[in-house]
Amino acid sequence: MRSFASSSRAVGLTLGLTVTLAAWGAPARAQFDKYGHFNQNATEFADVCSSPTGGSRACGPIALMNSLVFLQNTYPKLFGNTLIGNDPHATAVKISEFMGCSACGGTDTTKFFEGKKKYLESVAPKKILSKRYVKPTAADLKKEIDHKEDVELFIGYYEGEKFVGGHYVTLYALSDLKLSFVDPGGLDGKDGGKIDGATDESINYAFNDALKQLLLSGYDGTPAGAQARIDFAFAESPAPEPAVWALMLLGFGATGLFLRRPAALA
Repeated sequence: MRSFASSSRAVGLTLGLTVTLAAWGAPARAQFDKYGHFNQNATEFADVCSSPTGGSRACGPIALMNSLVFLQNTYPKLFGNTLIGNDPHATAVKISEFMGCSACGGTDTTKFFEGKKKYLESVAPKKILSKRYVKPTAADLKKEIDHKEDVELFIGYYEGEKFVGGHYVTLYALSDLKLSFVDPGGLDGKDGGKIDGATDESINYAFNDALKQLLLSGYDGTPAGAQARIDFAFAESPAPEPAVWALMLLGFGATGLFLRRPAALA
């Protein structure tokens, strides 16, 4: 069952399709395997963001966890396993509490973004920077991929101009035509609903000139009659160490000194 954000348009302005991107043009399956494969519908997460009417609404916390596995795998000396820990269920509960969705009908993107920052600060103080894109372009996403940063996206669902819900996923690759992502709400395989982990999705996208944003086509998570749009992207990356900042400042200073020196006479 897909997870939906609040239908409030005021809240909808801070949506965050959770998607994590890796290396531009890299072999798809190799990139998929660097991410977490947690599924929001798995038994171990049954009490995380459970809907009052039944079903899981934990796509936000679970997609973030799938994203953070990539950071751990990419920067092991910096994070080890501190971002996820040894108890994924406890981590999911903690994230959901920071996001205000321990028992809810979904996580709006304001709560997602603020809750994510609070969680990251609790497990890796001052080690991770977060930012947000509104209606991200493919160039925005490519820039994050090139720097080996996580990118979380929110797929907003629309009937005409009416926002009717959405779903968080974890994007791991981007080509000229397709977005590939870890879907925390999908089924692993086509064997009648078996949940072994998250689904590996590769979906067509295009930039819509009228809406000024990326649209998805052919994604089976989209409600019938609705349109899937990428409303927001959220990225996190390791913060530079103090020594790195010092070297950068030293470099800027040296450049300024060079520019101020008079040209040598021939």
